[in-house]
Amino acid sequence: MPNLVPKLGSSKITVRKISIQAIQAFLRLKPDALGSVLKTLSSFLLTSTDRATKGEVVKEFPAMFIPEVSPYFGNQLSRFVARALQLAQWDWSTLLDALTKLMATSETELAEGAALAAKKLDGKLCLEYATKR
Repeated sequence: MPNLVPKLGSSKITVRKISIQAIQAFLRLKPDALGSVLKTLSSFLLTSTDRATKGEVVKEFPAMFIPEVSPYFGNQLSRFVARALQLAQWDWSTLLDALTKLMATSETELAEGAALAAKKLDGKLCLEYATKR
């Protein structure tokens, strides 16, 4: 996993898409590994010295958590809700802390990207939490 996270920031869109698909497939097979994926992602964001790659990773990682179901398919909607509940169970504070540190310590473009990613995650997690109730 540590070798796959930097690939999310590749300059080639095909590499980024394949990396996202690989992480999603891994999480489908091992949903309990989400915590370690979040820690790996946070660690990369805080320790990487390559600003361009870090910026691309910040833009790409929210796409990993978008379910691949369409609301037009009723029988798949239950899978969407199940996925939402599964994501809401995890402790996202490590990743949100990493994004907050990036906002405070990075140049404008990366800080704005981190803020946007945090907003997407926050909105998604609030929606999933509401779905749980």
